[in-house]
Amino acid sequence: TKRKNKKPKKARNKKSKNKKTPRRKMKKKQQTKRKNKKPKKARNKKSKNKKTPRRKMKKKQQTKSKNKKQKSTNTKKPQRMKGNTQDIDRALSGDNCEWLDFGSARSQGANCADGTKMVIKNARGVRKQFLLTNEKTIYGFATKGEKFPDCSLFTEITNSIACKAVDGLNNVSLSGSARTVGGPTGRVFIGKSCEWIDINQVRTSGQGCADGSKFVIKKEKG
Repeated sequence: TKRKNKKPKKARNKKSKNKKTPRRKMKKKQQTKRKNKKPKKARNKKSKNKKTPRRKMKKKQQTKSKNKKQKSTNTKKPQRMKGNTQDIDRALSGDNCEWLDFGSARSQGANCADGTKMVIKNARGVRKQFLLTNEKTIYGFATKGEKFPDCSLFTEITNSIACKAVDGLNNVSLSGSARTVGGPTGRVFIGKSCEWIDINQVRTSGQGCADGSKFVIKKEKG
């Protein structure tokens, strides 16, 4: 009777505070917690504190410099050609072993008459000289470092000269020109403003000017 009257004992709580949970259950709990956790925001790659590698920095600098160069080239003003463009078109450019005769330029050149001018230049790497040979006063062209007499073949380009009219030149009179007193001061003649030379009379009026010789004419600075 006493055993029947005894109250039944309460069932022990499995999840008691003092009782330790097994390791397997702990792991499962941790896994579930991790799944339930909110995903962390991805860190910004371009963080202020994070340093960029050197290679990327160099690439960035190179791209910036290229963009600057492109902008500068686009903003640059077009360069103007020095001198008159019509003179450049009419200019005769002499090459190695070519020559022209000043005495026959008037008759062989195109539109060469009183009141006109001719523009004669030398090609790159070629120099030009006033030479006296074969009873002619010529303009000879030779490669720099070489001499005109060393050419094996010569080419006359007198008939390639193209002259152009100069405003007011046809009305100029040279008969009242003053003449220099005394002989030449050196082998190089330096021409000043309003001075002129008759190239066809250099042979007779100049000193030591005969076949096989040359003369040098330069302009004064300014």
